[in-house]
Amino acid sequence: MNFPPNYHLNLTDLQIKNHFPNLRKGENFKFTSLGTDDYNCIAWASEITDNWVQLYDLRGTKTDAVSYVNYFKSLGFDITTDKTVEEGKLKIAIYIGTEHLEHEFKHVARQLPNGKWTSKLGEWEDIEHNTPEALAGKSYGENIVIMEKLI
Repeated sequence: MNFPPNYHLNLTDLQIKNHFPNLRKGENFKFTSLGTDDYNCIAWASEITDNWVQLYDLRGTKTDAVSYVNYFKSLGFDITTDKTVEEGKLKIAIYIGTEHLEHEFKHVARQLPNGKWTSKLGEWEDIEHNTPEALAGKSYGENIVIMEKLI
């Protein structure tokens, strides 16, 4: 992506190193959009770009990963173990925390037709990364659930 003159990335090299130790700029990921708070990773994986999607329980508390799996099931996704690109299928990778709260939802990425993955990193930029594991680590956790739906 060609960024406007004088545009400064919201996601700095230090933040990449601290939050996403498996990412290597120019090797396994690239920036694909400007930073925005118009949408988040859940919306992006749901192919929504004009709304922030966040699940809360009746007490107003953010919900766990099971709720997000169920949300994506309501959109037609089913759990799979196959991360390869398949014509006629849209795949997502749900990231689950591994530290204090094992079942805490952390992130979701969407597979692109070229087999790579796309992620909206909070209010930071969107990126394209080679594998779901490229985002695994302290910030997004090590557990990844792959889901797919027919398109």
